[in-house]
Amino acid sequence: GSGRAATRALSPWSWARIDRLVTAHSSRLARPAMRCLCIAATAENSARPILLHLQRAVQVLRAEAQAFQGDPSLIRAAWIAATACEFCNLDSLTSLHELQVEVPSGRAAGVSVVITRDLLEVVGKLSDPGQHAMLPALVLALGYAFRRCTWLAVGQSAARIFGKGLSWKPGQELLVERTLEALAGLLDHITEQAENVADTMNVLPNEGLLAPSEIAAQLGRHHDAVLQLLQHGLYRRAAPADAPVRARALAAARALHRAGLSHPGAMVLAFFAPAFADQALRRGASAMLCLLSRQQPQEVAPV
Repeated sequence: GSGRAATRALSPWSWARIDRLVTAHSSRLARPAMRCLCIAATAENSARPILLHLQRAVQVLRAEAQAFQGDPSLIRAAWIAATACEFCNLDSLTSLHELQVEVPSGRAAGVSVVITRDLLEVVGKLSDPGQHAMLPALVLALGYAFRRCTWLAVGQSAARIFGKGLSWKPGQELLVERTLEALAGLLDHITEQAENVADTMNVLPNEGLLAPSEIAAQLGRHHDAVLQLLQHGLYRRAAPADAPVRARALAAARALHRAGLSHPGAMVLAFFAPAFADQALRRGASAMLCLLSRQQPQEVAPV
């Protein structure tokens, strides 16, 4: 159905329960609950289901962007606002005035752009020291917001955040994981966007036009860091956090490959070089390489 009829599949009690999940439980539950409300808002073509949640979230983000205080509700606010950015066309549903957000004159922008910029500002402030406990979750939220404002993902601030997040340091495995997850999700989203609407153009304020393929190409600057993380922890005593980092790196590598940003030969080298360096893995790696050489000989020639 469409309009309000589309939301009648669930009882009023069920919608009230979903509404409470946005604010009453863990931040991880806030995203799927907020996504349900975003679907309802889009079906009704009204901000009513999300407005109060979004107002509160935007106020927290704006305050933290202007002067970071470490508000304990920051992660929830970031996930709520980023989810609304991703799944709703906020510019058609609400306005900065309705959200009680003031923007300095000369910096006019849409709702999603203002939210994403505020989130960028908060994450940028935290990524300088690079040790804040909130940072991994906020980087992941930023990745969700970028799916609406893809062109902001290739600016200098975003490049610095991705670069720091992909630079492993002891104790920062979770930040690396979340940065890889954000990058992989964003690349997959942009690839799907390019496939569904051939070379769709994104309008950049005062900066001309940028196609999804161009945005993906600029995100390809992180290719080497991703391939480096595929080998994380292979040349020392294993730690519990090593395998999750490599798994996220593998997902990001696949997303780069799907976007056409990684040559198969480079991927083969990244996968097989560490395997042959490990005596326990060498025999299995040799069998896999032989099989691959029969199926795609041109791709394994560098090895």
